[in-house]
Amino acid sequence: RLLVDLGWVAAPPGGPAPAWPELPLTDVELHGIYAPAPGGGLRVGGDALPRQSGWPKLTLFVDLAAIATDLGAPVAPRLLLLDAEPGSAFVRSWTPAIMAPEKHRGYALQWFTFALVAGVIFVGLHWRKSN
Repeated sequence: RLLVDLGWVAAPPGGPAPAWPELPLTDVELHGIYAPAPGGGLRVGGDALPRQSGWPKLTLFVDLAAIATDLGAPVAPRLLLLDAEPGSAFVRSWTPAIMAPEKHRGYALQWFTFALVAGVIFVGLHWRKSN
Protein backbone atom coordinates (compact mmCIF):
# COMPACT_ATOMS: atom_id res chain seq x y z
CA ARG A 1 0.00 0.00 0.00
CA LEU A 2 1.22 3.43 -0.93
CA LEU A 3 0.01 6.44 1.04
CA VAL A 4 -0.97 9.34 -1.23
CA ASP A 5 -0.97 12.87 0.13
CA LEU A 6 -3.82 14.56 -1.71
CA GLY A 7 -3.14 17.97 -0.19
CA TRP A 8 -5.05 20.25 2.15
CA VAL A 9 -8.68 21.27 2.43
CA ALA A 10 -9.20 24.65 4.09
CA ALA A 11 -11.45 24.67 7.16
CA PRO A 12 -12.88 27.73 8.86
CA PRO A 13 -11.27 28.39 12.27
CA GLY A 14 -13.42 26.96 15.04
CA GLY A 15 -16.00 25.81 12.52
CA PRO A 16 -17.16 22.38 11.43
CA ALA A 17 -14.94 20.05 9.45
CA PRO A 18 -14.86 20.88 5.74
CA ALA A 19 -16.74 18.87 3.16
CA TRP A 20 -14.38 16.37 1.55
CA PRO A 21 -14.22 16.42 -2.23
CA GLU A 22 -15.40 13.27 -3.97
CA LEU A 23 -12.66 10.87 -4.97
CA PRO A 24 -12.81 9.03 -8.30
CA LEU A 25 -14.05 5.44 -8.14
CA THR A 26 -12.20 4.42 -11.30
CA ASP A 27 -8.50 3.80 -11.92
CA VAL A 28 -6.47 6.99 -12.15
CA GLU A 29 -2.89 7.75 -13.08
CA LEU A 30 -1.05 9.65 -10.36
CA HIS A 31 1.92 11.99 -10.80
CA GLY A 32 3.94 13.43 -7.95
CA ILE A 33 6.99 13.20 -5.77
CA TYR A 34 7.83 9.94 -3.96
CA ALA A 35 9.12 11.43 -0.72
CA PRO A 36 9.80 10.42 2.88
CA ALA A 37 7.05 11.05 5.38
CA PRO A 38 7.38 14.37 7.18
CA GLY A 39 9.39 13.91 10.34
CA GLY A 40 9.80 15.83 13.53
CA GLY A 41 7.11 17.84 15.18
CA LEU A 42 5.08 17.10 18.28
CA ARG A 43 2.70 14.23 18.77
CA VAL A 44 -0.21 16.13 20.23
CA GLY A 45 -2.88 13.97 21.84
CA GLY A 46 -1.28 10.60 21.08
CA ASP A 47 -2.39 8.29 18.28
CA ALA A 48 -5.81 9.51 17.14
CA LEU A 49 -6.37 6.80 14.51
CA PRO A 50 -7.77 4.01 16.76
CA ARG A 51 -10.31 6.40 18.31
CA GLN A 52 -11.87 7.15 14.91
CA SER A 53 -14.23 4.67 13.28
CA GLY A 54 -15.18 6.37 10.00
CA TRP A 55 -13.25 7.61 7.01
CA PRO A 56 -11.54 9.93 6.37
CA LYS A 57 -9.47 9.73 9.54
CA LEU A 58 -7.62 12.81 10.77
CA THR A 59 -4.16 12.86 12.29
CA LEU A 60 -1.64 15.58 13.10
CA PHE A 61 1.44 13.38 12.92
CA VAL A 62 2.23 10.98 10.05
CA ASP A 63 3.47 7.82 11.75
CA LEU A 64 3.77 5.09 9.11
CA ALA A 65 3.85 2.29 11.71
CA ALA A 66 0.66 3.56 13.38
CA ILE A 67 -1.08 3.90 10.01
CA ALA A 68 -0.02 0.36 9.03
CA THR A 69 -1.37 -0.95 12.35
CA ASP A 70 -4.66 0.90 11.84
CA LEU A 71 -5.00 -0.45 8.29
CA GLY A 72 -3.96 -3.95 9.31
CA ALA A 73 -1.51 -4.11 6.39
CA PRO A 74 2.03 -2.93 5.67
CA VAL A 75 2.53 0.42 3.95
CA ALA A 76 5.36 1.71 1.76
CA PRO A 77 8.18 3.50 3.63
CA ARG A 78 7.47 6.73 1.74
CA LEU A 79 4.41 8.56 0.47
CA LEU A 80 3.39 10.15 -2.80
CA LEU A 81 2.98 13.94 -2.82
CA LEU A 82 0.67 14.59 -5.75
CA ASP A 83 1.48 17.28 -8.30
CA ALA A 84 -0.66 20.41 -8.31
CA GLU A 85 -3.86 20.08 -10.32
CA PRO A 86 -5.67 23.25 -11.44
CA GLY A 87 -9.24 22.02 -10.85
CA SER A 88 -8.59 20.15 -7.61
CA ALA A 89 -10.32 21.11 -4.36
CA PHE A 90 -7.15 20.10 -2.52
CA VAL A 91 -4.35 22.64 -2.07
CA ARG A 92 -1.03 21.10 -3.11
CA SER A 93 1.96 23.25 -2.35
CA TRP A 94 4.96 21.11 -1.48
CA THR A 95 7.92 23.18 -0.36
CA PRO A 96 10.99 21.17 0.56
CA ALA A 97 12.58 22.01 3.89
CA ILE A 98 15.97 22.93 2.50
CA MET A 99 18.29 25.36 4.25
CA ALA A 100 19.99 27.88 1.98
CA PRO A 101 23.82 27.85 1.90
CA GLU A 102 23.87 31.34 3.43
CA LYS A 103 22.22 29.99 6.57
CA HIS A 104 24.82 27.19 6.82
CA ARG A 105 27.61 29.77 6.55
CA GLY A 106 25.92 31.90 9.20
CA TYR A 107 25.77 28.95 11.61
CA ALA A 108 29.40 28.08 10.88
CA LEU A 109 30.49 31.66 11.54
CA GLN A 110 28.49 31.70 14.77
CA TRP A 111 30.04 28.48 16.10
CA PHE A 112 33.60 29.33 15.06
CA THR A 113 33.22 32.72 16.77
CA PHE A 114 31.91 30.98 19.88
CA ALA A 115 34.91 28.59 19.82
CA LEU A 116 37.33 31.53 19.45
CA VAL A 117 35.73 33.45 22.33
CA ALA A 118 35.70 30.33 24.52
CA GLY A 119 39.38 29.76 23.73
CA VAL A 120 40.29 33.36 24.60
CA ILE A 121 38.36 33.13 27.89
CA PHE A 122 40.01 29.79 28.72
CA VAL A 123 43.52 31.14 28.05
CA GLY A 124 42.72 34.36 29.94
CA LEU A 125 41.54 32.49 33.03
CA HIS A 126 44.45 30.04 33.05
CA TRP A 127 47.30 32.43 32.22
CA ARG A 128 49.85 32.52 35.00
CA LYS A 129 52.23 35.44 35.28
CA SER A 130 55.77 34.55 36.24
CA ASN A 131 57.69 36.84 38.63
